[in-house]
Amino acid sequence: MINESTNTVGRSGNDRRYARFILHPPFFILLLTGVLALVGLPVEAQTDAAGSAPPDANHLEQLANCREGIVDPEARPEDRRRWMNTLLAFGTPEAKSLVVELLELSDNPEAQRCVCEVIADHTRTAPDRLPSQLIDPLLQLLGSEGVDLRTAAVNALADFPSAELPVKLRDLAAQADVAMVKRLAAIDALASKVDHREVIGALMTLLDAGVPQITERVVAALEPLSEETFGADVARWQAWWDRKSALSDEAWFADQLRMYRSRLRALEVEFEAFRADMERRQATVAGRLVEFQREAFRPLSPEDQNAKLADWLVDPLPEVKGTALAIIRARIADEGRRPTGEVLSALLRLLKEGATDTRQEVLLIVQTLNDPAVIQAVLEQLEREQDSTTRHAMLKAIGKLNSPRAIPALIREVAAPESPPECVREAAIALGQIARGLEDHLEVAEAVPALKGRYQVVADDDPALRSALLTAMAGVAECSSTAENRLFTAEFFEALESDDARLLRPAIRGLRAVGDRSRLPRLRTLMAHADPLVRRAATVAIGEVGGEDADLESVLTRLNPTIEADEGVREAARQAFGELLSTKPVEERLASAARLRDTPDLEVTYLVELANGLTSVNSHTGELEAVYDRIATVLLDQGKYDEAAPYLADLYEKRSARTGTGAASDGGRWLEAALHAAPQVRVADVVTRLATGADEAAQAAIIDTVAAYFEIPEATADAERTRAVLADLRNVPAGTLGEAWTSFLDDLDERFPPEAAAPIPDSSP
Repeated sequence: MINESTNTVGRSGNDRRYARFILHPPFFILLLTGVLALVGLPVEAQTDAAGSAPPDANHLEQLANCREGIVDPEARPEDRRRWMNTLLAFGTPEAKSLVVELLELSDNPEAQRCVCEVIADHTRTAPDRLPSQLIDPLLQLLGSEGVDLRTAAVNALADFPSAELPVKLRDLAAQADVAMVKRLAAIDALASKVDHREVIGALMTLLDAGVPQITERVVAALEPLSEETFGADVARWQAWWDRKSALSDEAWFADQLRMYRSRLRALEVEFEAFRADMERRQATVAGRLVEFQREAFRPLSPEDQNAKLADWLVDPLPEVKGTALAIIRARIADEGRRPTGEVLSALLRLLKEGATDTRQEVLLIVQTLNDPAVIQAVLEQLEREQDSTTRHAMLKAIGKLNSPRAIPALIREVAAPESPPECVREAAIALGQIARGLEDHLEVAEAVPALKGRYQVVADDDPALRSALLTAMAGVAECSSTAENRLFTAEFFEALESDDARLLRPAIRGLRAVGDRSRLPRLRTLMAHADPLVRRAATVAIGEVGGEDADLESVLTRLNPTIEADEGVREAARQAFGELLSTKPVEERLASAARLRDTPDLEVTYLVELANGLTSVNSHTGELEAVYDRIATVLLDQGKYDEAAPYLADLYEKRSARTGTGAASDGGRWLEAALHAAPQVRVADVVTRLATGADEAAQAAIIDTVAAYFEIPEATADAERTRAVLADLRNVPAGTLGEAWTSFLDDLDERFPPEAAAPIPDSSP
């Protein structure tokens, strides 16, 4: 409903009454008085400024409104307090009398309690508004039957501005004819002032009253001051007080300060214990909540699961959000299920609206999603993000998203003078990573002045930031095949003279991109650096831009496992070795490969790569045969007959297809390798191939080669294997080598008979 007189809608009676009250002109005088009080004018000046006058009908009506609002049985506590504050603000004799009347209003304890509570507030905020005539009514309320009202009266008297109050409280507590509950309440009011000497003296006079309840209550008030436990021993308490009362004012305050500091430390310890307990409880509750969420989530259909995750991501409880984020992370890691639709939309809203720690958690998720919507959302939030830790996380996420769309934002971050060093560092790393994959230098051309400008002002004692900027420079240089990629050469040269591994690695990478050969001596020196990552980077660079004899010597040194313990460096040296020889003639490559004889596995690896390369470019047959011959020789020297056999077979086939010599020798080596490699290699197949089309002398040579094998003690030490080889040789087609071959095999069967079977034991009695 609409109240025409106050223009209020649906208000309670107390609200309407207060609305009418503030429209009275005298109320503005009251407001002026309050303003003058705020600026510090004395009460008399306030009264004069307000134009105080004898009470008139308007003022009396205002007081009546205040009384009615306070005693209204339907009034809310906050409404009563509002009226009571207004009443105390008047400061007129009539207003003070009304406060006394309200304190004595025994049939309305709610109103009395409200008055006491507001008085207690004013003892701390506006004590000058509290007249002394309020003391006696408050003392009377100490005997109230209701605990709440009695406590409110104690609180009102606790800091009441009156020098005579401690004496009154002491006298009240000492009166034997007063109800015990009232006497105890008086002691409680006194106890709140125990930092005053006169109050302690008043309590000491009550200690020997001979009333156990009084003594107990006084002891409870004094014990925090004594820091000892005297119990009801009046003599010890008196001795303690004699010492304290004899202190000078300065010593008294020093002792009080020490006591309160001690009490503060004890409270801090108690608070920490309480907080730790609350954190444990909260963690327990949060853990159970997580369990409940997961149990409720598992049986849902995929559509319902997505809907539930979207709901949880907007839940006000951080624990609920956290569980949803954990489930999303798990689905990505374990099932490859990327958030889409409403779940992705909720994540991106959290990236914008969530708490700081929540935004950082969201970044851990979205940085794995190469989605245009994600990239756009991260870049937009970066523009308005104020928290430096979150900005740092966003820049790291941008690097993982690896999108060229982020290049302008990264350049701005690098160039911004106000950007924190850690953010510039992350932006530079991301810029270098993204630029490395670009094909057009123009996309990052604007980064050149930003990177050079920032690098010039970075302090020498910040190598991490200098390293990140050098990394970005190297990335920019790598994406250009023009002269522009040499714009950072001066920075790379300067960093290359450092001994700091953090600067050397990106500087070496930059020199590789630039292709500068003038620093080859320095690169060769760095191949012996203490940091294996620097050694590896320098070795790779030597392979790419080197070509001098000294470069090959340095690489060969890194290939030696007795000198280079790091496997990564040795692998880089192996690749560099191949790159340095890639433009040399095959004969020179074979000669250089021979220098790897101390590491035959590396020699074979290089030769195999060389053979594959020659095959792919249809190289001259003689060159490829020479490489095959060397591979087979190295493998035979290592006793790797099964690996050598295919190369010898290929070599035999190539040379047999041409007119010339050498095929017979290759065939013999192939047969020897097959015999030693059996049963991995079928010897019968090799014999059959060699015998096909062979003349009598070649056939005899085949039999001689096999016979020589069976004369080697090491070859025939394993009887079972020997019988297997013989059985394989029997598979050579009949007539391939004539009667000589059959007779030869029969002789071998006699030399290597099968083991005799053990006799069956006779079980007859």
